Amino acid sequence: MAYRLCDRLAIPEKTISCLAIDGEGRLMAGGCFQRICLWSLEEKTSLQEISEPGWGRIICLQWLWVGSAGEKTLASGCANGIVNIYRQATPGVRKFSVPLIPLTGLLMLVQGVFVTLSTFKTNTSIEAMAFDSWGRLAVGESSGSVTVYQFLEREGAVERSWSTAINPHSDVSICAVQFCEEGFSVEVFCSRFGTIYSLDADSGLIMSEKSSATPIASVVFASDKRHALISDGGSRYDLYRFPHMTLVRSFVLDRASGERLFIPSATFAENDTLAILGRSDGKAVQVCDLGVGGRSRILEHGTDCVRTMTTFSYLDRHIIIAVGQVISIYERPATPLSYADRSVRRVGKIVRFVTLLVGYMVLMRVLLTRTMEPSRRCLRISKPEELVVHFLALRTPEELSSLCWQAKQSPATSYAGWL
Repeated sequence: MAYRLCDRLAIPEKTISCLAIDGEGRLMAGGCFQRICLWSLEEKTSLQEISEPGWGRIICLQWLWVGSAGEKTLASGCANGIVNIYRQATPGVRKFSVPLIPLTGLLMLVQGVFVTLSTFKTNTSIEAMAFDSWGRLAVGESSGSVTVYQFLEREGAVERSWSTAINPHSDVSICAVQFCEEGFSVEVFCSRFGTIYSLDADSGLIMSEKSSATPIASVVFASDKRHALISDGGSRYDLYRFPHMTLVRSFVLDRASGERLFIPSATFAENDTLAILGRSDGKAVQVCDLGVGGRSRILEHGTDCVRTMTTFSYLDRHIIIAVGQVISIYERPATPLSYADRSVRRVGKIVRFVTLLVGYMVLMRVLLTRTMEPSRRCLRISKPEELVVHFLALRTPEELSSLCWQAKQSPATSYAGWL
């Protein structure tokens, strides 16, 4: 089933430079010029705007950890080198009936509002950020430096772990940073020469250097961090296995009919099975199947140029969010399981049930066998008097005479039997 336009959201600025959806698919953050906008994807409404005149352009956004009470944390990187960390005042997503009001240097806490948790400044513009499960935030600057900060007990206090200048004697522009899946290294993507550096995550030392097949204009990563999609800024996209950076396949889009307006964006979709590739004129995006590498369809956008986009997959549907003059939300239901898939799952459930049943029966038989073993040993004892001598010592003479008479009447009866 094809994607259909289901909703549109207004934006305060004509240019949104970056988008980020939280891990639950409930909140979306967008970066504009000197402004961060937050939307609820459940209610399709605007929630909050945070602005500061000195920020410049918001270049990147990164969702961080989720607190014990469900409150979310967001980081933003600005053109003036400032990194801001925000946290929800209270958990939950609610429409804010009271605005965020400056009051004697403080911020009025409104239910669900994001408030500043901490702020720190770097030397140059922030170009990329990445966060890992160990509470580390990697920041790539336009000067070619990569710095890793450690959050202390997730209360907003940060400590700089290390900083490394990538090839300081050349003009290096960082376009992406990412922790590898194991967390042992930080991968740094440099745009001008298509070079990828692997830095030790604990010390910042450069461990290795790799090269991509083309110059790097933009990089996006799959949700499981096993693949990376690199754009050359034109009509070619390369799919790599991350972090080894072995080329899987390439996609070449139809050349844009108009002039090149900006670097096209790309993203993964539908649980990393599709790639959504943008054209340089922004008038269409191409949906490619990563499994077979073929083109599946083209989504036209007419005169509304798509500058950035993101996707999310729920249990029952998939969405594509494209940003032009407005935010367009495209949606399609998740593909139901075919009859063959349902049959395979049903057979699997039956096999698991039978396996558990057989295991239970075997276990019960073993337990019953062990319970009966002592009595069987008694029947096989050749000298029963050694076991019952203490018992017989407690018998009276009359009881012993009765036992002897019973033994004469039934010689085959063992002592264990009449005890």
